[in-house]
Amino acid sequence: MFFRPLLLLLLFAFALTPQVSAAESFDWRLPPWMPPPPVPANNPMSTSKVELGRRLFYDIRLSGPGYMSCASCHQQSLGFADKKRVPIGITGEPHHRNSMGLTNVAYFQALTWANSSARHLELQLRRPLIGTKPVEMGSLGHDQAIVDLLMSNSVYRKLFAESFPGTDGRIDFESIGKAIATFQRTLISARSPYDRYRYGGEPSAITSAAKRGEKLFFGQRLRCGQCHQAPHFTEAATSARFHNTGLYNLKGIGQLPGNDQGLSDITNRPEDVGRFRTPSLR
Repeated sequence: MFFRPLLLLLLFAFALTPQVSAAESFDWRLPPWMPPPPVPANNPMSTSKVELGRRLFYDIRLSGPGYMSCASCHQQSLGFADKKRVPIGITGEPHHRNSMGLTNVAYFQALTWANSSARHLELQLRRPLIGTKPVEMGSLGHDQAIVDLLMSNSVYRKLFAESFPGTDGRIDFESIGKAIATFQRTLISARSPYDRYRYGGEPSAITSAAKRGEKLFFGQRLRCGQCHQAPHFTEAATSARFHNTGLYNLKGIGQLPGNDQGLSDITNRPEDVGRFRTPSLR
């Protein structure tokens, strides 16, 4: 019961919290053409908080049984996604959607495949931690044990104190969520060969074939770039839009396989059946 009232409180708090530009004191280490992502006023960036979030992201102790971390399904070497057809939760249950890549997620206005209300990284964390449809990390009911484990670690006590001086370093799931969200905001791709070519003034950074492909990609004949908009190569950075690409039409009535109906699972509107967020191509 620890999570439900806290989740409602956080939802209310974030609904009233304006999105503001990142603190100027934080060094994002971005190229000049890339602006920093928006940051909530009640969760400013700091170096200590990024380090705290990084440790928590890779820590298996955040899961209920203690053998799965955020990084289990969001692997750095794979663009913070995984290579499985579908991820497997801590109970062995296969999920029905892919693990989403977290590259540049801090810029996105829609965070998941088909939930128009998921717009805050601090709150999105609760779905993998305590969600039951499907079970992911299985932390529901283990909240106090997880907090006790973190409190028993001197490195965590120090980092929480540095990251959240306003609460005297209190360790709870609100601060855990804020720390991991802060780390996620630093997962930025802005120096790919295409970035260096298009924005960095390096004409030789990509091949002539790639340059021809760019013209096709953004041209009126193919219009790939209409939904995969640069520089993030998804429109999720500019709007929370969802599309039905017509991939499935079972029985000739637009039916999708299984019980995954896309955005309509959230809105209950027939016109939202099969609609999903445009994935980033980074």
